[in-house]
Amino acid sequence: SKSLGNVVDPFEVVDLYGIDAVRYYLLGGISAYQDGDFSHDRFCEVYQSELMNGIGNLTSRIITMLEKYSDSKVPAEAANLFDTEGFWKTYNDSMAEYAFHNVVHNIQTLVTACDTTISNEKPWEAVRQGKDVAPLLYQLAEGLRHIALALLPIIPDTAHSIFNQLGIDYTQLGALSTEKVWGGIKPGTVVNKTGILFPRLES
Repeated sequence: SKSLGNVVDPFEVVDLYGIDAVRYYLLGGISAYQDGDFSHDRFCEVYQSELMNGIGNLTSRIITMLEKYSDSKVPAEAANLFDTEGFWKTYNDSMAEYAFHNVVHNIQTLVTACDTTISNEKPWEAVRQGKDVAPLLYQLAEGLRHIALALLPIIPDTAHSIFNQLGIDYTQLGALSTEKVWGGIKPGTVVNKTGILFPRLES
């Protein structure tokens, strides 16, 4: 509020948290059609829950499992586990309405679906029991590719980093109509974990 004088300097916020984190909050945490509030406390809550422990942690988990259980290579293609057709319909409908907060919420539903699958399937236990986790690893890698694709207009630098870790050259991506089809990440693609997407915030 300018009348109250409690204005937040956006450049200071970007310096503190990074441009992608700020983009994510402004697009996902505030409705495009209503007034919204900004506070550092609320920002930090979203950063920690949806970026650091959500997108960032999921990326790290999937790449680490591919490195550990699949010799850093994407295994053979497996069936679509995450209803990506429905995901992209909701995504496109929200984009057409400029409802970016719904776009971000929809992305988080896919992040949660991947995380829940890992927790339920426990691939580390399956490996110890001698079970084949290759189909699951493909499904998770491909799910992460869809997340990265959906994040491109929201937090592009983060999306580029996820693609790089998945061994995909994002500069060679085709039209969305092609890229959103299940099976876009090719078996044998070499993955490489390159660092933490969203580091822990200092007090």
